[in-house]
Amino acid sequence: SSFLAGCLPFLHDSKEPSPPQHPGEETPAYSETDAPPPAPPAKAAKLPAKRPSPSAHMLVFGANDCAQLGCGPEAGDAVHTPQDLSSLGVASAASVTFGACHAAWATEDGEVFTVGGNDHGQCGAGSDQDVLSPRSLDAFSTKPVVQVEAGASHTAAVTTQGELVTFGDSSRGQCGHGPDALTDIRRPKVVRALAGQVVSCVACGGEFTALCTTTAEVYTCGMGRFGALGHGDLTDRSAPTRVLDLLTVPILSVSAGDR
Repeated sequence: SSFLAGCLPFLHDSKEPSPPQHPGEETPAYSETDAPPPAPPAKAAKLPAKRPSPSAHMLVFGANDCAQLGCGPEAGDAVHTPQDLSSLGVASAASVTFGACHAAWATEDGEVFTVGGNDHGQCGAGSDQDVLSPRSLDAFSTKPVVQVEAGASHTAAVTTQGELVTFGDSSRGQCGHGPDALTDIRRPKVVRALAGQVVSCVACGGEFTALCTTTAEVYTCGMGRFGALGHGDLTDRSAPTRVLDLLTVPILSVSAGDR
């Protein structure tokens, strides 16, 4: 892709998160056609919010052809030097991410903003119209967010309660809402297939999603081409499916490339 954008929130150093607990009893993997596993006993799981320093600023630069940098279409199709969004009244970000033509960030209070291309609903605004200035998503007013991630045209967020919320392009199942879900998820939606799990982090590739739970389990969904989902095949999956080859490996975090 020729898209280039940068965002540099100046965050203070924080302690590394403590390793997740080893699972006490393995939860069987389930496929798209199976019912989700029964919910385990309630877990005390309020994830800590990431906190920037009081002087944090968010700087952006690069392609702006869909207004994805948050400084408005009047800035032109490309911004060649870092621009400080705080001067435009944009809240500083504790977690920030860029997709192909959209951006999303979560503030230190867990509020989520999106801006840019929205043809698949990746900005969560409920329409297919581009979002030309940063917009706060009301869906997160009762679900504060600690992490937000963007794929090419979809977005995923982890709430303080460990829920995974996704929206945008789900043509390959990357939003994780199952085989009967709409191709485009235009508003934030909790991934119900993960009921009973506490998500600790998420990563989005171009057309797939990977996540880790507080019990060190890894689930993936979306485009299976190139083996991106880790299930030993090239099959797409429309609901989060546990990576069985990692059953005995306690995983702390996940990351994703484009494919």
